[in-house]
Amino acid sequence: MSRINLKIITTILINSRVKDDKNKWVYRVGYTWSTVVAAAGTRVAYDHRAYLWDDKVEIPGPTKHELKIKYVFIQGRNPGVEYHFFTANKSQVNADEVHWNTSAWELCSEDCAGGYQRRLVECVRKDDGSYVNEKICIKTQSKPMTKRPCNLKPCAAE
Repeated sequence: MSRINLKIITTILINSRVKDDKNKWVYRVGYTWSTVVAAAGTRVAYDHRAYLWDDKVEIPGPTKHELKIKYVFIQGRNPGVEYHFFTANKSQVNADEVHWNTSAWELCSEDCAGGYQRRLVECVRKDDGSYVNEKICIKTQSKPMTKRPCNLKPCAAE
């Protein structure tokens, strides 16, 4: 089990995926642009950043189980993968040095009759974008919504 944090950034035309210790996919790339899921005792944040497969996966440690990172090359040669490993350090950060970072809203879970959308909301440092305990952001700013209703109109009669 890992005590480090991991950030993976792919360049182009790579589909990044994560499998758990039971060899099951942690998230389904084909059905989402960005998502955050619970796995191995932590959260796995998948962020699809463009119409090309330009992905970012972030897994803050520690994990309770092994996670496997898989790559699917969409076409051409391997353009490369950027890994960032870092340990949590206990530095003093003031509330004016952090802000809420929000991802784009996911697609609505339903086409009609009420669904929901989710997004990633995290407290990060302004200078380097590293994660900070959300208690620091909450001191000066309330946390933005992470889930909202969508497609509330009734479904058309068949």
